Amino acid sequence: MITPKPLLSALQKRGLLLEVDRRARCNAQPEVDAPLRKDYDAAREKGRTGLTYNAWRDEELTQIAVAWILAGVFVRFLENNELIDVPFLAGGNAARHQRAQDEHSLFFRQHPTASERDYFEHVFNTVGQLPGMKDFFDRRHNSLWRVGPTADAAKALLEFWRKTDPDTGRIIHDFTDPSVSGKSECRMPKPDIKRSPWWKLRGKLDVPKEHWLIYPGAEREGDPSPVIAWAGWDHAQQAQGLAAYCIDASQNRDWASEKLKPLLAGLVDLLPWLKQWHNEFNPDFSSGLGDYFAGFLDEEARKQGTTVEALNRFRTR
Repeated sequence: MITPKPLLSALQKRGLLLEVDRRARCNAQPEVDAPLRKDYDAAREKGRTGLTYNAWRDEELTQIAVAWILAGVFVRFLENNELIDVPFLAGGNAARHQRAQDEHSLFFRQHPTASERDYFEHVFNTVGQLPGMKDFFDRRHNSLWRVGPTADAAKALLEFWRKTDPDTGRIIHDFTDPSVSGKSECRMPKPDIKRSPWWKLRGKLDVPKEHWLIYPGAEREGDPSPVIAWAGWDHAQQAQGLAAYCIDASQNRDWASEKLKPLLAGLVDLLPWLKQWHNEFNPDFSSGLGDYFAGFLDEEARKQGTTVEALNRFRTR
């Protein structure tokens, strides 16, 4: 069964380790850093960022580390619930766990000079070729392909996914979901899935309409009502709503910088997802939304006498 709180804490720590690892790899290997430097120069030339290269790269590396964690979570969920026939990272029972180890051994017999990083990329490529998986692992839109971890960090990540409880022998991070585990309709093309009875019970974006996001401290003067947004909004919708609220509070309500900073920090929190999922060219913004809001944050932070880096630290307090 999935245990959200311990899992989230463990994934956050693993994500930070991957971020630090990639930074060190970029610093040590100019050929790995070069594509990022090229992207940065293009962003600067188009006025999409005012950050220094290191600050900009740190944001990109955070996004890439998150993409690797999410990809691993996705594969593990598919494996544990037997939604794919062959497990690659680990399994929900002893037999499938052994099968995953066998797949790992087979890969290295066929590729004796490969590293654990190569194995992960093989896994992501293979799963990405299955029905319905192509978009998730698309090289054009998923940032996990931009900079891989070192071989040592990839090995540590695989050990993380496979770690077992010494007392029970069970996988520590179990992604089994009884509501979907082993259900054949999860393997069907989308039209068949949508005809199944359980699909009709799902809300828009799988978020019940009574679930909301709340922004503490954003209440208007004289109105103690909490400022809320529907939890079903995607990251682009959240960012546009939050930015509009920030602009109104700054220009029409004369809010002090200290009250605006939590709102801007909320935008910083959305930025990696905007860059990952919403950065295709948008004619309404004359750029991708990730690049647009990166520039918006640079400008708003400057107006409030701070920096995006400081807002990021504010967000993590």
